[in-house]
Amino acid sequence: MKKQLLLLALWVLTLTARAQCPVGNVTLTSQAQVDAFATTYPTCTAISGNLFISGATTVNLDGLSGLTSISGNLSIQSSSLTSLAGLSSLTSLGGNLSISSNGTLANLNALSGLTSIPGFLLIQNNAALTSLNGLHNVTSLGGYLYISSNGALTTLNGLSGLTSIGGELTISSNGSLTSLTGLANLTSLGENLLIGSNGALTTLDGLSGLTSIPGYLLLQNNNSLTSLSGLNNLTSLGDYLFIGGNGALTSVEALSGLTSIPGYLLLQNNSSLTSLNGLHNVTSLGDYLYIGSNGALTTLNGLSSLTSIGGYLLLQSNTSLTSLVGLSNLTSLGDYLSIGSNGALTTLDGLSGLTSIPGYLLLQSNSSLTSLSGLNNLTSLGDYLFIGGNGALTSVEALSGLTSIPGYLYIQSNGSLTSLNGLHNVASLGRYLYIDNNGVLAP
Repeated sequence: MKKQLLLLALWVLTLTARAQCPVGNVTLTSQAQVDAFATTYPTCTAISGNLFISGATTVNLDGLSGLTSISGNLSIQSSSLTSLAGLSSLTSLGGNLSISSNGTLANLNALSGLTSIPGFLLIQNNAALTSLNGLHNVTSLGGYLYISSNGALTTLNGLSGLTSIGGELTISSNGSLTSLTGLANLTSLGENLLIGSNGALTTLDGLSGLTSIPGYLLLQNNNSLTSLSGLNNLTSLGDYLFIGGNGALTSVEALSGLTSIPGYLLLQNNSSLTSLNGLHNVTSLGDYLYIGSNGALTTLNGLSSLTSIGGYLLLQSNTSLTSLVGLSNLTSLGDYLSIGSNGALTTLDGLSGLTSIPGYLLLQSNSSLTSLSGLNNLTSLGDYLFIGGNGALTSVEALSGLTSIPGYLYIQSNGSLTSLNGLHNVASLGRYLYIDNNGVLAP
């Protein structure tokens, strides 16, 4: 009798074990494994660890229809799913949500039971995904939001409930994305904002709830972006500002709320940018200023309030730039000054506030530069002086305040230079003197 009772008890325990959920992480890499989960754990509602789903044969998640919670991460990767319908009962997630490389996945509708994601949200390389609907009830992310390489995605409307992101926000390489208005309720960001290589995006409308970005702001290679509208309420930046390779961008006026940039400011290869108006309230940079290859830029008037640059100042290959007078309030520079290949620039007027350059001074291949007017108040140089390839330069008289050059002095290929008057007060060089191929320079 006791033996029979023992066998009965073991049988009951076996049935109970089969009815319960597996302990720890669950990995399902085929449709057969998804189907077997429902058979093996028919009443399972909660995964105590992470759930990883993948496999080319995985076409539906019906075997997971009883799941209501996952204590860890949910990862769906490299499957043949068209929808996530089997997860429609899921209401709680304890970690990250990662959906990547599912080439046939068209929607996320089944995830509408989620209201928060304690970890990050990554949606990447889902070629057929047209919408993020299904995430509309998610109000907060504990980690970052990364949306990248979803070629059919046109809007972010499925994120309309999102108010806070604990980490950085990255939106990149979504070739059909035309709008960010789905982020209109976003008010809090924990780190950086990166928007890059979204070829159809024309504005940043949808980001107007952001007043602060604790990290850096990077806007790169968005070929249709014409303005930064959407960032009009931004008043604080925690690190650098990078705006590069946005060929249709004509204006940065939306950035008028910024008064300082703790990191560097880089503006490069924005071929339609005609003005820097919008940066007119920025008084200081914590690091360098780099303005290069902006072919339509004519002046730097938008930098009229800038008084200090913590690093170097480099102006390179801005072929339409005619004037530096926008820098007339600049009085402090932390490193070198380099001005090169700005073909329309005739003088350096606008730099008269500089009395000291802690690094070197390089003036190269500015074909229309006739004088160094603007450097008249310069009395101190921290390294070498290089003047080369400025075909129209006739005078260096503006450098008369210099009494020594700690590095070398290099003057070459300035075909119109007739005199070195202006260097007459220089009593010593720290290194060599090189003067060559200055066509009309008197011997």
